[in-house]
Parts: sequence; structure tokens; C-alpha cells
Amino acid sequence: MARGYVIVLWIMSMCMNLISSFFLYRLSGLLVEYRKKLRFLFLVWCMFLLILPIYDTDATNVLGMLAAFLFIVLICTRGELINRISAVLIFYPLILGLNYLLYNNPVYSFKTNFMLLFQQNSNDLAGVDYLLCFAASFFLDLLRVLTWALLYYGFKKRLEEIKRYMSGRIWLIISVICTISFLSMVTVIIFPPFDAETAAEFYNSPGLFYASYRTLVIVISGISSIIGILYLLQPVIENVKNRQTLQIEGLKEEYYRSLEEQQESVRRLRHDMNNHFQIIKSCLEQGDIRGAGEYLEQFGSSLPAGTGNQFCSDRALNAVLNHRWEKLKMLQADVHFNLEINQVMEVTSLELCTIFSNALDNALEAVSKIQDPGQRKVYLQARTKKGYFSLRIANSKENRMISSHGKIVSDKKEAGHGYGLENIREIAKRYGGNMEVEYTEKEFVLFLYLRLE
Repeated sequence: MARGYVIVLWIMSMCMNLISSFFLYRLSGLLVEYRKKLRFLFLVWCMFLLILPIYDTDATNVLGMLAAFLFIVLICTRGELINRISAVLIFYPLILGLNYLLYNNPVYSFKTNFMLLFQQNSNDLAGVDYLLCFAASFFLDLLRVLTWALLYYGFKKRLEEIKRYMSGRIWLIISVICTISFLSMVTVIIFPPFDAETAAEFYNSPGLFYASYRTLVIVISGISSIIGILYLLQPVIENVKNRQTLQIEGLKEEYYRSLEEQQESVRRLRHDMNNHFQIIKSCLEQGDIRGAGEYLEQFGSSLPAGTGNQFCSDRALNAVLNHRWEKLKMLQADVHFNLEINQVMEVTSLELCTIFSNALDNALEAVSKIQDPGQRKVYLQARTKKGYFSLRIANSKENRMISSHGKIVSDKKEAGHGYGLENIREIAKRYGGNMEVEYTEKEFVLFLYLRLE
């Protein structure tokens, strides 16, 4: 009976721990991208971390948990290093603090004392003692499950938005703030506000649990600060959303302006069409076939070029491309657009428009500074293949490149310039890709790729 009781207790704890680990696994996946072949390893490792006991002055488990969690995140995930480090600094204090609270309380002390008596002499224990131990174990395991479940369902949407909208600079700020809570919790647990003798008595007597109340306050404060940080990021997220809304409105305006220009060209053409037909008809009635042909030739050359090129199936992006195409043509530039991107479903229309508009505006700015129109060249290639979207744009240039902290910036003095390439870089990172630039005295090349799977 005694052996069966221990087995039942162990199976129950493992099942509850598996559920808790699954919620941590899903929660972490909202901020980082798992490597497909190592997802199961991350889940198994989480099961080990969530049952690792944390006690006062226990530097081995505290630092060992940190090293283990950092290792498994770096091995099992991919993407920007700052994002992965931030995930560690967010979730490690939560794991550490929760484990400390679950292993340093009267309920766990009762369970520990029962198991000690059980190992010494199980015959002296009554049935109610077994029931109380089972209830204590179930309560602690259920509390762990509920905590991670509440964290997952409470922050699922928030973490998805953080991953989608936060830039590298915001991630850095998050890391710095979380580091404060992280260091506070680690320090107060490893160096508690009482001496080693009190700590030894604490482990032998549940009544001394309250001697560590200062540590408990700091641990609970650390957990609360992490949760508070995630809540306080909402205004930042809303600001980014509003900025993207303005971008969308600008793209809509550009699209409708393009349609209006086409309709205006059609209206002008219809207005003059009857006169043109009358002149051609008159030439034909008089037998002046040569005159009719010359007039038709002049009429054809006078037709407006329009902005009706069909570069892709996305209407908003097509308007963006047409608008830049017309501007480049007005500069008498040699322009070539080669796009095969009809199947880019994973990337939003706004993100595609942001990539192409910023890249082409950068090329427009460069070629407009070339004095000789014959030297103005822009070549754009974009396609999707084997789960990747790639773009390459090369343009001629004469202006000197200006860099700051290793990044290319605009040489315009007005506020708001110089962020185009960084916007492209942020989108590339968001999809597990990258952006690279190369340049010589006469040419600038921008290349980026996005992972679509």
C-alpha cells in the first residue's frame, strides 16, 4: 500500500507538472521562435525547471536554473539574440519566484515532514495523514498549473503584440528593466536577510517560515514587477499601432490618387476622342490615307503614359510601385522592375508596402542627385521561392554615404529622415530574415530576405 501511495503521488505530480510545462512552453513561444526539431527538448527541459526546488542561500540551484534556462533557450530557439535574452530575463524570474514560493510555505513543510515520517515508519501514520499529504501535494501542483495557465491566457495577446510591434531598441529597454527584478530576486535568495544558523533552523522547523518574510516580499515584488512591465508596454504598442495606421492611410491615399490620375487620363481621352475620330474620318473620306496614318501616329504618341502597370496582384502595393515608377521615369532614369511575388500571403500588405516604398524612396533620393540623366539607373528584383521572400534593389549614386554606429543614415537634415532602412530591417527580423546593404562610389545595393514558413 505504501509503495502504491508513493507511485500515485509521483504520477499525479508528473502529470500536473507536464501541464504547467506546456503552458510555459506555449508562453515562451509567443516571444521566441522554436527550432522545429528541438521543440520537444524545450518542453522536457521546462518540466525539469518547474520542479527544481529553490531555498534560501541555495546558490547552486538558483544559478544552475539560470544557466540551464539560458542554455535551452539559446539552443532550442532562433532569431535575434536580444529577443531571446529578453525572453530569459522575463520568464526566468517568474520561474524562480514561483518555485521559491511553492517550496517555502507551511503546506510544503507539512508535506516534507510527512514524507520524512513515512520513510522512518509508515506504520505510525493514520489514513487521514495520507489524505492530508495527498491534498497538500495536489494543492501545490494545482497552484503551479493555475498560475502558468493564468499567465498564458492573461498575456497571450499582449506577448503576440510585443513580438510583432516591438523594435530592437524597445527590446533592449525591456531587458534592462527586467534585469533589475532578476538581480533583486537572485540576490535576496542567495543572500537572505538572516544568518546561516537561522536558515538551518528554518529547514528543520516549519514554524520559522515567517523568518524569511523579507525575502518573500522581494520575490513577490519581483514577480509583480515583471507582470507590471508587460502591462505598461501597452501604450508603446498602441503608439506603434497608431503609426502603422497613419502609414496605412498614407498608402490608401496614394492608391486612390493613382486611381484618380488614371481616371482623369481616361476622361480627357474620351473628351477628345470624337474630335480625333472626326479628323481621321475626314481624311479617309478625302482619300488622304497617308494623312490619316500620320495623324494616327501623332495621336498614339500623345496618349498619356498613365500609371496602369500591373506589377503584382496586391492593389495597394501595385499603387506604391506605380507611383515610384512614374517618379523615376520623370527623372529619365533607366528603370527595371522584375517581380514574382503573387504568393506572399504570410507578409501583410502594409509590411510589403513599407519595404518597397522605403527601398524605392531611398533609390529615388540617390538617383535624383545624379546630374547626368543617362547615369540614373534603378533595378528592382523580388520573388518568392522555397519558403523565402527575397528582394534586391540596385541603384546608381553619386552622393557620399553617411553612417552612424554602423548604420546607413540619410544625409537630409529634416526630422523624420533616416528611418527607412531601419523600418525594413525591423520587418526582416520580424520574419526571421535579414537586410544587407553594399555600396561603392557609383552604386548602392540593398538585399533582404524573409522566412515565410
